[in-house]
Amino acid sequence: VAAGENNESTIPPMKDSGAAKSATASASGSDVPVTEDSLSDSKTSYTVASIPDDLDAEQSQVVKAYVAYDRATWEAYRDMKGTTKVESVTTGDQYQAFKKVYDERATAGQHVEGEASTTINFVQLNPDGLSSTMTVCADETKVRLVARDGAEVPSDDLGHTISLVVRLIRNQDGWVVNSSSVEGVDQC
Repeated sequence: VAAGENNESTIPPMKDSGAAKSATASASGSDVPVTEDSLSDSKTSYTVASIPDDLDAEQSQVVKAYVAYDRATWEAYRDMKGTTKVESVTTGDQYQAFKKVYDERATAGQHVEGEASTTINFVQLNPDGLSSTMTVCADETKVRLVARDGAEVPSDDLGHTISLVVRLIRNQDGWVVNSSSVEGVDQC
């Protein structure tokens, strides 16, 4: 669902992290567990399949921010009822990349249906403390593009697994997605 920008980075091998893991994030002084289940939403058919083991509190916040972005884009493309949620979890360039696709689909009367799943392979906080890099596998093999009448619309962008490098920055509101780049299709 994310728009690609470049192909410069290398994706590390995918880790099988299991469904029982959790990380603990410190939010407002309280420990909040971050698990695949807590990040997933069965009502919108969005699943976080895996997160890395042993995330520290800041990495957990980065994961939560990425999932907020990923879920917001998924939900926007599903219901086509606006982009406000996505705008609140991205920076300008990443938002514009999303908005371009959203507007094209809205004009054509299209939306997505199906099930989306993401695997978060790696989370790195950069030394500046204000940016982070993640590697992600977006599984869109059960996603299809449909017209208003429910007929499936052919799409080269959907129906694949997509390896992504995602960059987040910390602003006054917390972590937001700054950019994403497609590193490979059907390679995760």
